[in-house]
Amino acid sequence: NYKISLNHLHKAKIKISKIAQNHLKLLKYGNSLYNCKQIKKIALGKMCKKIKKLNACFLFLEKIRCQVKKIPKIDPHRKTILLGGCSGTGKSSLMNKLTRTNGSTKNSKNNTKFLFLGHLTNKFWVWQIIDTPGITTSDLNLLTSIEMQSLVAMIN
Repeated sequence: NYKISLNHLHKAKIKISKIAQNHLKLLKYGNSLYNCKQIKKIALGKMCKKIKKLNACFLFLEKIRCQVKKIPKIDPHRKTILLGGCSGTGKSSLMNKLTRTNGSTKNSKNNTKFLFLGHLTNKFWVWQIIDTPGITTSDLNLLTSIEMQSLVAMIN
């Protein structure tokens, strides 16, 4: 869960700042340059050890960031056309023709995996065109996550 990963990062930040504060106090009372250098080396070692433990959290959060980046930014104040329907009916091909985008169109089932956003300029209006994945079944319990995205887009 991303909240757990963010919580791990927050706790590590607090621990690292405590390490810095404690070692700063020790540096104030260091009696020689060599002693201060050793205290600094120990503090940096402890901080690096904490950061290395967070590698899995960083990788997970980077994966989430990449997924969120793929979500189109839909302007709620702009006129919108939603292309929805059964799979294999040419929704992506129509969007490619209208918006001059290069969305992938193949002869395979469930080719569109995400919502795609394109823009069409027609005289005075700029339209948003949203391409949704196709829906293969009418039973809500049998919908895949891709088909559920499409259904939620149609409802909203």
